[in-house]
Amino acid sequence: LGLNEALADYLPCALDEDPLVGSWITPPYLRALDGRDGPRVYPRDAQGGEPHRVGVIVDQALWEVRVAAERRARGGRLEVDRAVVGGVLRLPPRPSL
Repeated sequence: LGLNEALADYLPCALDEDPLVGSWITPPYLRALDGRDGPRVYPRDAQGGEPHRVGVIVDQALWEVRVAAERRARGGRLEVDRAVVGGVLRLPPRPSL
C-alpha cells in the first residue's frame, strides 16, 4: 500500500513539476515530496507501516534522485521519471518493500 500511495503522489507531482501534493485541497499542502517537512527515513518514520507515511518516504527518495539528475544534466529528471514508470510496468502483482 505504501508503494501505491507513493506512486499516486509522485507521478502527478512529476507531471506538474511541483513537489507539493494537495495544495489545491488543503493549503498549503497535504504532503511534500521535497523534504521541506524534514527527511523521512524507513523504518523509523513509517509509523507501523501507515501507507501515506511509507509513501512519503519513498517519494522523498524519488524526488531527491529526480532533482539530482536534473542538476547533473538538463532533462535528467525525465530519465528518472521514465525509469520509475518502467519500474512500475515490471512490478509483480503484489509488490512489497
